[in-house]
Amino acid sequence: MMPSWLCRQSGLVTRLEEETRIGKGGTLAAQLSRLDRVVLDELGYLPFARSGGQLPFHLISKLLWLPPIMQEVSD
Repeated sequence: MMPSWLCRQSGLVTRLEEETRIGKGGTLAAQLSRLDRVVLDELGYLPFARSGGQLPFHLISKLLWLPPIMQEVSD
């Protein structure tokens, strides 16, 4: 079984905002870079403040060449 991580967009933004607030930005990115797959659910589904909405895309840009990123979209 391949190590993977599944997270909803709302949980991801909350975690990234908390990392930034306590001065530990990049911790989640380092953890995710060791996985084989990252699945982001409901990307763009919930509205966020501009700063919170930018954090997942910054994370994705860091992981772009590392684990495969899957995005689930709800219709």
